[in-house]
Amino acid sequence: MRYGVRKDGSGSLASMYGATRDAGFGPEVKRRILLGTYVLSAGYYDAWYGRALKVRSLLRRDFEQAFEHVDVLAGPTSPTAAFRLGEKKDDPVAMYLADVLTVPVSLAGLPAISVPCGFVDEGGKRLPIGLQLVGRARADARVLRVARAFESATDFARARPPHHVSTAKGGAA
Repeated sequence: MRYGVRKDGSGSLASMYGATRDAGFGPEVKRRILLGTYVLSAGYYDAWYGRALKVRSLLRRDFEQAFEHVDVLAGPTSPTAAFRLGEKKDDPVAMYLADVLTVPVSLAGLPAISVPCGFVDEGGKRLPIGLQLVGRARADARVLRVARAFESATDFARARPPHHVSTAKGGAA
């Protein structure tokens, strides 16, 4: 409430919180907050949270085994190229699937960064793709050094796709 969007409600603190949250979060963020609240509610806490902790432990173990052989893992950030802003807003499954490669890293609590690594042509448009770099726990500095070295050795971070103008709503794509 101190930083960012703040909206006045109809006089009460609860109303101000509601108005601020409504204005400050898009539909996808609201959807994810509600899902998280539901999963952590009294009737589901043990069933879902307990399972999630077990999965988290398994993920950490698998990543630790991988880091016995490498210093940093590199892979795609998303299973698809970037989609146009707002294109998937009404498709929550597509939004969740776009995160499928970053979620395990977040659940394991590992440092990671996504850097531009090129473009792909889809439907006559040049769409950006990202490279996810992941390090072992508390190896944030190493991940940042590798990202910096990659960006210094390539020009992907400086390259820009051509700007397309959408005539459907009169805005830029």
